[in-house]
Amino acid sequence: MGSGASLVMRAAGELLVAGDEPSVVTSAMRLLGERHPRFARSLLLRDGTALRTAAAEGPGTGTPLVQSFSTEVGHGLTGTCAAQRRVLNVRDVTRDPRYLEAVEGTRSELCVPLLVRDELLGVLSVESPTVGAFTREDEEVLAAFAQLVALAIVHTRADATRRRDFAELEALSEVARRAVALDMEGTLDTAVSSFMRITTSDSVVIYLWNEATQRLVPSVVAFEPDQYPADYRERLRPLVLGEGVVGAAAKGREALIIDDVSQDPRAIALPGIPPEHKAAIVAPLIVESEVLGVIRGVTPRQ
Repeated sequence: MGSGASLVMRAAGELLVAGDEPSVVTSAMRLLGERHPRFARSLLLRDGTALRTAAAEGPGTGTPLVQSFSTEVGHGLTGTCAAQRRVLNVRDVTRDPRYLEAVEGTRSELCVPLLVRDELLGVLSVESPTVGAFTREDEEVLAAFAQLVALAIVHTRADATRRRDFAELEALSEVARRAVALDMEGTLDTAVSSFMRITTSDSVVIYLWNEATQRLVPSVVAFEPDQYPADYRERLRPLVLGEGVVGAAAKGREALIIDDVSQDPRAIALPGIPPEHKAAIVAPLIVESEVLGVIRGVTPRQ
C-alpha cells in the first residue's frame, strides 16, 4: 500500500473514533506530520467569517505570528481556499499576490478545505521552502485526509441524534481498510456483517467496480429476511457511473447521506419492491484516487 493510502486508512481508523475535537486536531497533526515532516503544517478552523489557527507544527511554526495566525474567508491563500471550497496548490507563493506571509521562507503552499457536505469547517495548509513541492498525488491524498478530519470534527460536535450517521461512517472505515487488504471475498463479507452490526441498516450492498464492463457490480449483499423478498439479491443489477445514488456516489467521489430515499430523484426502484421512506448512506471506497467500489446501507427512518 502506498504512503498516501496508508495515511488515509490510518486516519479513518483513528480520527472517526476520537472522543473530542482537541483529540481530532492532535491526531490529524501527528498523522500529517508523518507524511510531511520537513514542511510547516497548519489546521485552521472557521469561526464565523474568520479562519483561526487551531494547531501549527513543523519548521518555522514556533513564532507567535504563526501560532495565532488568523484570516478572513476570501483573504489570503487559506481564505481563498475556504471561499472557493477547493484545493489550492500554489507553486511559488512569492508570485501570488494573495499570499500572506507567516512562516518565513515559504515558497510553495498546498491548502485543502475541510468540508462536510456544504458545511465549511476550516482549512488544512502545508508549506514548503521549495518551489513546486506539491504534486497532484499530494492534492488527492490531502483532500481525502481532509474529508476524514472534517467528518471527525463534525462527529465530535454532533449531538446524540447526529452521532448515528457517523457511527455508520466508522463502520465504513473498517470496510475500506478490509477492501484494500486484497483478500477481497472474505474481508468484504466480514465488513458487511460489521456494518450491519454497528448500524441499524436492514440492507447493505457492496458494489465493486468492474473495469472490463465499466459497471458497478453488486458483489456482497446482506439483508434482513423479514424486510425484503428472498430473491432480493437477484433483483439488484450492475450500474454505470452516475446511475442511481450508488453511481452518483462513485462518480462524485464523495459520501451521500440521504434522509429519505423515496424522495431522492436519483434513487432507482427495484422490480417488485415499492419505494419506502428509508434513510441511506452511500459512500465510495477510494484508494490512491482509484474507485474500488461503493457501499450502500439502507436504514428505517427514525
